Amino acid sequence: MTLEDIKTEVEQLTNIPDISVKSRERNYVIARGIYCYLAEKNTVSTYQKIGQFIGRDHSTILYSIKTLETHLMYEPFFKSVFDELSAKFRGERLKAVENHQDKEKMYRLLNEIPERKYKTVIRLLEAV
Repeated sequence: MTLEDIKTEVEQLTNIPDISVKSRERNYVIARGIYCYLAEKNTVSTYQKIGQFIGRDHSTILYSIKTLETHLMYEPFFKSVFDELSAKFRGERLKAVENHQDKEKMYRLLNEIPERKYKTVIRLLEAV
């Protein structure tokens, strides 16, 4: 899963043509937050790389991730979009596990660690 894939999916599901536009409209802000959160959870990219991809600073990415949860509590439409995207990307990770040589080790690692530590596991597995 790449940053481009995540950006494209978020844009399609939120009907926003380009989330990297310098707009402060609520829909754009929330869509960018969804992108930031999914990019952070589903790639091994740093906050700086995630931000550079959409023309934002790393601190903006941190703030977007932090405030996304608050927005999702009050915006049912975006919560449904977010849940749909999260499920899709979770499925992509499981496909990667199934394609790995040592499936049992991968499943064990994915089940033993919280989702936040997923990037660390990927880095460790790439080193093996």
